[in-house]
Amino acid sequence: MTKPIFRMMAAAKKYFTDQRGVSAVIMALSIVPIAGLMGLAIDISHVVLVKQELQASTDAAALAGADQINDGGDAIGTANTAVWGAARIQSPRRPFPW
Repeated sequence: MTKPIFRMMAAAKKYFTDQRGVSAVIMALSIVPIAGLMGLAIDISHVVLVKQELQASTDAAALAGADQINDGGDAIGTANTAVWGAARIQSPRRPFPW
């Protein structure tokens, strides 16, 4: 009666100690988090790029508006022109959605 149990235990031990093909399983399971981290890195770099472009256009608008206030001209119109010019210089290949 104890022989079938020992045979089952021996078969289970042989099954769990066999390491053939383990590297394929590890690679298959690690591809998902690696791809997720790559996507996260791309998203973060895009956010940083857009933030830099926005900051450059805001700085250009502030400087142009301040310059026009000192000269007594149309500060808002000059600031808008500066923003559009800075945005086109920062990303000439990307079409604007508006």
